[in-house]
Amino acid sequence: MSGLMYSILSYHVIIMLVFPVITSCLYCERSNVIYTALLSVPVMIASHLLAFWLKIVPDEPLVTLRGVLLYGITPRLLEMAAISIISISITGKLQRLISALVTKNDELYEEQQILVSSLSELVESQSHETGRHVKRVSAYTEILCRAMGLSEEDTWKISVASMMHDVGKICVPREILHKPGKLNDEEFGEIKKHVDFGYELLKNSPCELMRIAATIAQQHHERFDGKGYQKNISGEQIDIYARCVSVADVFDALVSKRCYKQSWTAQNAREEILSQAGKQFDPSITKLFDEHFDEFLAVMEKYPD
Repeated sequence: MSGLMYSILSYHVIIMLVFPVITSCLYCERSNVIYTALLSVPVMIASHLLAFWLKIVPDEPLVTLRGVLLYGITPRLLEMAAISIISISITGKLQRLISALVTKNDELYEEQQILVSSLSELVESQSHETGRHVKRVSAYTEILCRAMGLSEEDTWKISVASMMHDVGKICVPREILHKPGKLNDEEFGEIKKHVDFGYELLKNSPCELMRIAATIAQQHHERFDGKGYQKNISGEQIDIYARCVSVADVFDALVSKRCYKQSWTAQNAREEILSQAGKQFDPSITKLFDEHFDEFLAVMEKYPD
């Protein structure tokens, strides 16, 4: 198309053919620039010969074939070569710039993950739970997100944000968190407030990761049947992130020893999760949990208490 416009509409405007070469810089691959330039050369030559054959270039010296070759095609080849060299140089600079941005972005992600992990472990230590709990919940959540077909970036964000699901416990009195026996109604009411504390701590952050964590912190104790902490949301009204973390968190709580309970076997915990499909948990997520149960067991072995 550029060649046709070049030969018929605007014979003397070289930009008609160099435009594709310059545009190819946006792909940030030198091979694309070279390929486009090599493809443009025969198009440029053919357009000159077409213009000569159609006799649409009446001015000297391009009215003869020799004139077309010497004064039409040759200068254009030199211009194309110069544009190609410049485009390759631009592409190299773009590659270096993007590489630097990717490196900085990876460093930022790593720093966010370290910060979230450290804060989460601090919160868990307040409730006499190990930092391995948040690592396992994060790994379980990652398994479920991948099984749902989420992108790598979304999977990373959700799995890291899941570490903050109990951040609100930092505002709950320690004597309640550490009580070895069953909580009374008033104490359980205080425990339930940790979801609101967590949401308030995180909701105003400009960081998307923290905003996801705020939603998870607020909703991970909601039930699919609407009988959760808030009792005003149910089913798919509960954020999909929180529904994933809910399964991951409960499974890990069941198989872990706590000051108020002994640990369950993994198989018993599996049966309990599946029995709560459509009640406490999203049925589609419990199905994924069951299908990928071997991966959950591998996480348990990797991060033992």
